Amino acid sequence: MKFLIPILLLAMSLSDQARAATSELKIDRVNLVGVTAFPVAAIESVIEVASGQNFDRHGILVSEENIQAYYLSHGYPEMTVRTRISRKVEEAASGKPRVQNVLEFEVSEGRPIRIAEVDLVPSSGTSSREFRDYQYGRLRKGLTIQSGDVLDQARIADGKRTIQEALLGDNYIGSGVSQIEFEPVANKNEDKGSKWVKVRFRIDLGE
Repeated sequence: MKFLIPILLLAMSLSDQARAATSELKIDRVNLVGVTAFPVAAIESVIEVASGQNFDRHGILVSEENIQAYYLSHGYPEMTVRTRISRKVEEAASGKPRVQNVLEFEVSEGRPIRIAEVDLVPSSGTSSREFRDYQYGRLRKGLTIQSGDVLDQARIADGKRTIQEALLGDNYIGSGVSQIEFEPVANKNEDKGSKWVKVRFRIDLGE
């Protein structure tokens, strides 16, 4: 037991030295690989570390979270991201080899969620017959969400806003989208590389 404390102190000392050395490491280049579903510039815009900065563990973790949040909100829930730093030898302008520290974000996008169908249904306080006559006219006409689209939360929000604006434009007082539901569709066979859901807007016509 008398040798345990010195060994532990040595291990802690080496760990502290490693952390200090990493924090002083300069990042020469940041690479992003595996992005195909979106413009690379869109993903780069949420990365909070840049070439020329020192190694920033917190900044890297925040960047990973930002990338994951972007993919999730745009319909890619299976997405994963892995970060690694490596040293690569490259030829400088002078023709001499130069060692660069490269930080790489490797993205695996996974399957997207796609919209199988968009359904507009009345809330419990709305007449089904009145709603049926109305929804296939003005409400459906303004929607841009279509079957096959990737489930993008921003586009779903736009769809909700479009419906509510149409209702207000037709003087339905107290109307609106009371709820948005997502129902998994298990038997959709058009694209095995996707998951499918039915999007259901529950609508209250008010008065």
